[in-house]
Amino acid sequence: MLTADELRTDRADPERLRRAGHPRLEQPYFAEYLELLEAGGAGLDPALSYERYFLAPDEPDPALERYLSRLIGHAASAGQRPVLCFVRSPLRALWMRRRLGGLHLAQIRNPRDQWGSFLAQGGGRGSYFSAGMLLIARRLHRRFPRLFSHLGGLPGPRVRAFPEIRMNPRARSMSMVGEPIGREREYAVFTLLWLASALQSLSAAEIVVDCDRLSADGGARARAEAELAAQGLALDLSDVAPRRHAELPLEEPRLRAIEALTVAKLAGADARGLVVADAARVARALEQVAPESRALLEQALAALAPR
Repeated sequence: MLTADELRTDRADPERLRRAGHPRLEQPYFAEYLELLEAGGAGLDPALSYERYFLAPDEPDPALERYLSRLIGHAASAGQRPVLCFVRSPLRALWMRRRLGGLHLAQIRNPRDQWGSFLAQGGGRGSYFSAGMLLIARRLHRRFPRLFSHLGGLPGPRVRAFPEIRMNPRARSMSMVGEPIGREREYAVFTLLWLASALQSLSAAEIVVDCDRLSADGGARARAEAELAAQGLALDLSDVAPRRHAELPLEEPRLRAIEALTVAKLAGADARGLVVADAARVARALEQVAPESRALLEQALAALAPR
């Protein structure tokens, strides 16, 4: 956990920025937290990041509610509009909407390229994001014991489902200990989390920001800018350019087969309770989603539909 003194001297690692495809930063990551840290801290418990990655909309979590309310209150007290942007919110999106209100945006990127970015940021080793994904899977496995039972039918080592994940909050690093689970199993875990997250995010959102579509469709980009401007958010989206990953460690037929396996798993009894979605709202939102992601989400909606 950063202290105020550490944040004042913190500098983003240029190599990490390059691998992530991020522009050069004028200020370090987390610069907006400095005033809160100087006042004694934001009240973040590290367990909030991963321990309860999934929350049902009516489920209590007083610690998370206090933390987010403090962030919102801090911005409001400074006469600013609070903007909460964190990557571990999708499976808590409807929970946040119910308790905190506000305007919700769903940011979507197609799963294959997003997984490719996870792999690329590891520089040939396991990346922070891949390790974080497996940590989330370990936590979900406690709540849904058979959620990943389908992984046994995919190639991989004969070891327990997930490797141990070691976290170093001060260094903002995370690493896997032990034998990797194999690329097919890794993509199956990623796709399951991606689908469940996208379905809930789209159910909670008023505005959809699909990076793939906005980068390729000027009309869609203009409409998104107009929607945001109508909410008092004047943004220029002309530089939206998600990185494409033409070379992945799995061939197209295997990617497609794993995606189909994942859709079937989400629609079955083992995942009951994990998928929290408003099917009608998602179907309307898919009009703003690029074809790669839309096709997979349509398959999931069809599989989840009552018989």
